[in-house]
Amino acid sequence: MLKLLLPLLIYPNLSAGQNLIIDVRVSLLPSFQCLVVQVSQNAIQEYVSSMSTHFLNTFQKSKLPPMEASRFICGVVLEETEITKFKFSNFSSELAGPFKDYYLNITDLSITISGKYIRNFLFFKFHDSFSVNLKFKRASLGALVPSFANGLPFIHGVINCDFAGLIIENPITDGWFVTSLIYDAVEENIKEIVCHKMVESLDKKIRNDIHELQVDFPIFFNSSEMSYRMFKKAPYISPSKQIRYFLEGEIELPISEPAVFLPNEVVEDSIQRHVAYHIHEKLLAEMLDGICEKGLFDSNFTSLPTMKPVSYLCLGTSVIIQGLSNTITIIIHITSLETYTDDQEKTQLRSFMVTPLHNSEHELFIRLKSQIANRWLDNTFTEQLFNHLSKVLSDNFRLPLPFIHNSSISDVIFLANADYFTILSNFDFHQDDTQFRL
Repeated sequence: MLKLLLPLLIYPNLSAGQNLIIDVRVSLLPSFQCLVVQVSQNAIQEYVSSMSTHFLNTFQKSKLPPMEASRFICGVVLEETEITKFKFSNFSSELAGPFKDYYLNITDLSITISGKYIRNFLFFKFHDSFSVNLKFKRASLGALVPSFANGLPFIHGVINCDFAGLIIENPITDGWFVTSLIYDAVEENIKEIVCHKMVESLDKKIRNDIHELQVDFPIFFNSSEMSYRMFKKAPYISPSKQIRYFLEGEIELPISEPAVFLPNEVVEDSIQRHVAYHIHEKLLAEMLDGICEKGLFDSNFTSLPTMKPVSYLCLGTSVIIQGLSNTITIIIHITSLETYTDDQEKTQLRSFMVTPLHNSEHELFIRLKSQIANRWLDNTFTEQLFNHLSKVLSDNFRLPLPFIHNSSISDVIFLANADYFTILSNFDFHQDDTQFRL
């Protein structure tokens, strides 16, 4: 068994985050991670399988380092060696090992290498070409343990290579003695070389795919930015073998590390999707607070039927999510200061029902559904206020979720829970070589 260190990603020092949970802005209270994303076992298996094209392209015509072997006063050096054939029957992930971790398995791997050799005999040197066919019954890389580097998803840096059933066919060249030396040179070096190239290929694939992740989003007319980064808490594999990531979504640096909310896993096969986004009510409240603080809810209305002006100033917001059966009930509360022409001021709490929606650009938004009646409130400008708030939310409330470039979403399902709701979706990719699936 060979063991290599997978290089860690080097990124600019950005705000760190965790497995998939979001916290949004400065607060006097401890920040709270409001979004959890879990990656299903099917998505992981599909992603690993999608690497096959990358591995084929990487290995075909790739150069190998020199290989040597010696016997008594003779020796051979294999130079200018390249892989001229690389194929396999199956490329997939497997749960194996004592902890049932993910492994990349390649079965019935066939490799042909060709190049030139230099045979040394005393002071004489002979040059010629050679070709060797290799067959592995199985090649395995792992364990693929989820981790993160500078706030972005990655895998743990130590990768084991395990090979089973290696067959080296007799080299094609001139001369029996040099043939056996070439055989020895290949046998002594090929496992380490193939292992190194496989880990290198895996590393390159993951690096490229991570660059396809969209983690920074402009919001509020590009005046602020939502950035999703991971926290100190490492991602982990759940008992159902889903990978759970905790992410921070921040507009400004939080004054303290967010607390973690741990939603229930989605394990029912009939509704399994590639990704599950668990969105806490505090995330919606943070977004609404951002809109409120920017004064977007503020306006002037006309009290009917007196036609007297009313100044409306948003002071704060809160959100309650109620999961009743399969219905998601979201209530938003807006505390406002309402000023009248006689300088009378009232602090009012108005409540509204909203509906969560999800578009093809992988954004969450809400639509105002109705206002909860309250006979103690001033209802002389209710319709004007409702229309104004509807437009503000329609124009400004866009919560982008982490996604992968060159992809679209499909098969979206909303699930109701207490305090949070879940969005399940699949990713459809626009290229033959599937990109990284979050």
